[in-house]
Amino acid sequence: MRNPIGRRLGRIALCPAKLFTAVVLLGAPCLEGAVLFSDTFANNNAGWTLGNNWQIGPAVASSPTGARNGDPGTDHTATGDNGIAGTVIGGNVSIVRESSLLTSPMINLSAVPGTVTMSFWRWLNSDIQPYVRSSVEVFDGSTWVTVFENGTHTITDSAWTQFSYDVSAYKNADFRVRFGYVVLVNHGALPASGWNLDDVLVESADTAVPEPAAGLLTGAALSALALRRWRRRAA
Repeated sequence: MRNPIGRRLGRIALCPAKLFTAVVLLGAPCLEGAVLFSDTFANNNAGWTLGNNWQIGPAVASSPTGARNGDPGTDHTATGDNGIAGTVIGGNVSIVRESSLLTSPMINLSAVPGTVTMSFWRWLNSDIQPYVRSSVEVFDGSTWVTVFENGTHTITDSAWTQFSYDVSAYKNADFRVRFGYVVLVNHGALPASGWNLDDVLVESADTAVPEPAAGLLTGAALSALALRRWRRRAA
């Protein structure tokens, strides 16, 4: 059927954007976020490198230690695996002076346009610096760049909380992210449950996708589009 407003706007189409729909001119591709890497830690099929104290497995609750909280008994992802990445899941990190790192596999971001964000859900309990350094770093192709580190205040998470960082400036073919729990001074360091991580996501905010088919979509079709989009992002 001929588009009744085609003479003024040309052909139109609907682009799914997050959970709403935008009307655009056909001939220009839609822009939407693209998942570049994601992991719910149901297993280690993604190939994370696990340093000392790091584990990937089911969440296990632990008791509070002093002013710090224990590990959670459930993960963040709404699936049955209950999988997380954590330092000594269900227990405290040793206060032996050592570096404990969890490092992602390589994520090739060299040709990704626009903004790239890296996000994750955390449940972290950590002593302060200069005794313990809890950190998040990304590899920019030549060196590790710190995007988060604890300071002189005790971290006492008691719920899953999402954190997101713009890593656009660090895009390269060998991009990686690593989480650290480093005991810098063992004399005086206090035990803590350390990191619990879930739902790590690296995504581009402005990735071109093929233009949609011409014509208006029905309400049912729009709902289906939104549902597919949500499932893809949650997977």
